[in-house]
Amino acid sequence: EDLTTIKSVTNNGHTIQYNFNGDFNVLRYKKGNYKMKQVHFHSPSEHTINGKHYPLEIHYVHHSEETNSYVVLALLVEEGEPDSIFTFLEKYLPIKEGETKQINKTFDFGATTSEFFGTDSVSTYTYQGSLTTPPCTESVIWIVIKNTSNASKRQIELLRKLMPKNNYRETQPINGRTIYSETLTD
Repeated sequence: EDLTTIKSVTNNGHTIQYNFNGDFNVLRYKKGNYKMKQVHFHSPSEHTINGKHYPLEIHYVHHSEETNSYVVLALLVEEGEPDSIFTFLEKYLPIKEGETKQINKTFDFGATTSEFFGTDSVSTYTYQGSLTTPPCTESVIWIVIKNTSNASKRQIELLRKLMPKNNYRETQPINGRTIYSETLTD
């Protein structure tokens, strides 16, 4: 079983961030091993598809100690059915600005594409960029999942109320970057 240990949740004044023990959740991408460090939220979404913002975007931040680089999985969320991951995570909310709550519980996020997304292949957009919060560190591979996820209106509103209004970075110019369309498989 591939369980992930969620160490704590923090309201850092910009977002709600869940911190992980990444030793048990490693993303293998382009010959690199990236440990999941944290998950945080933006509302509305920072990425757009065909100019459309989504009510929520989740960033799964992974870091490689070997290359000191990041892979961030970006999941766009639409209003719909309640999501089981949110149902688990929201047990630790609300949380005041500046507060950190210890969790130290395990959760199975799904170790494979099919477990996580319910399908054995996922279409993505990938590009080289930077983190979206200061200091906007470069050396980030962004993987934006084309398949959207769902959360209930109540789950989305709970997160929105805890974060600053519009805690997203404006869409940035492409600046000559190439955006690739790829398919991730197990």
